[in-house]
Amino acid sequence: MDVYHVSLDVKGAYNGVVREVVLRRLRERRISEMLDSMDRCVLPELTRNNRRARTTRGESLTRDFPKASPPPPILSLFMNTNLVDTPITDREGAVAFMDNYRAWVVGPPAALECSV
Repeated sequence: MDVYHVSLDVKGAYNGVVREVVLRRLRERRISEMLDSMDRCVLPELTRNNRRARTTRGESLTRDFPKASPPPPILSLFMNTNLVDTPITDREGAVAFMDNYRAWVVGPPAALECSV
């Protein structure tokens, strides 16, 4: 048996954390407390920041979370939760932390699977 491993470091993982996707992932995981506090604390602040940016620089409102704010590192963990929503067994598994993703499977050697 061989182990096949993939490891990814997602460059710019916090860029473009879209509010709607994060909210959907949180609902899928039934994390209502986090949704409630996020709606009360983070989203009004985001709206306020965007309004200020629009008036001072003439930019349009963005629908993404600002990269420098404290919530995105926590919330971005939910962006790709479906990637690691696999139980770890003696045959396969996947783990992720922030912008790093690793997956593996155990199977017969590749030479046995390929015919010439």
